[in-house]
Parts: sequence; C-alpha cells; structure tokens
Amino acid sequence: MNHDYEDFDDDGGDELVFVTYEQIDKMIKDSIPDRSDNDEWLDPVINEIADRIAPTEAKRTAARMLVKARVGRLTQNANNALRKWQKSGQFPLDLMDLARLPLALDGNKTRVRFGAASATDLTDAMLYQARIFAKTAEAHGDLLAAINSLIEAMRGRFTTVDELFANIEVES
Repeated sequence: MNHDYEDFDDDGGDELVFVTYEQIDKMIKDSIPDRSDNDEWLDPVINEIADRIAPTEAKRTAARMLVKARVGRLTQNANNALRKWQKSGQFPLDLMDLARLPLALDGNKTRVRFGAASATDLTDAMLYQARIFAKTAEAHGDLLAAINSLIEAMRGRFTTVDELFANIEVES
C-alpha cells in the first residue's frame, strides 16, 4: 500500500477513523526525550494510536507486521548462512533448513524459496545485494560527513546541537 495514511473502521460503526503518518510523526517528535536507553517513551504514542484503531483491523495489522518481520528475519538467516559458508568454506550443517528459507531477489517484491532458486535467481539476488551495499555505503558516507560538519561547527562554541541550531541564521 503506497498511502500516506491507514484507514480503519472503529468497532463496526459508520464512522471512519484514520491516523496519518504526519500525525504519528508529530506525536513521536513531541514525545522524544533528550536521551533514552529504551523505547518506553513510545508507549503513550503507541497507546494513542491503538485507541484509534478498530480491534479487528488492529489484529490483522499486528499479525501482518509480525509475519513480515519474521519473513525478513528468515531472509537474514539465509543471508547469514551464506556469509558463514563463504568465510568457512563449509556448507551449513542443515542444508534442508537453508533450502526452506526465503531469498530476496529484489527487496520485498520477489522472494523465492532458497532451495528453488535458479542460477538466474541467485544472480538477481547478488545484484540486489550489490545495489544495497552501494546505497548503504553512500548513505553512511553522507551521514558521517554530515555528523563531522556538525562537530566542526560546534567545536569550541556550542555544547549541544540545539545551541548550534539556535545560532544558525536560516536563509530564506
């Protein structure tokens, strides 16, 4: 679904209840603490959103998220087994289990059961992983450069990013 919102019916009534991503983002931005070692600060936001979602749809949404997360994890397991095999030179101990894991060919669009993958599928998976690697390397480089720029701008002048931002003149 490529919507910027999710629609939900509340308890079977005629009233349509929806929560936009912008509303969720605002709640998160309004709630985020200066520093946190856990995500308990998200609980009030989660509770607010949960109150707006119909029970039946909430269950389906939660189930979908859980299943998709597990598919992603199983795909990572297949990738990890391949990495381990490449480093050690030895096939994974449980080849039958590996054969039952999903392999991503192009992200979330196409997955195949690893054991059913053809040479063309493996080539597609390799090219997909190469694209991810290139994007990740570029994104990390950009992120590192941006963080370094902030450090340089703050050095000896500001103790927090908030102080820096308060002293930056915004061009219009």
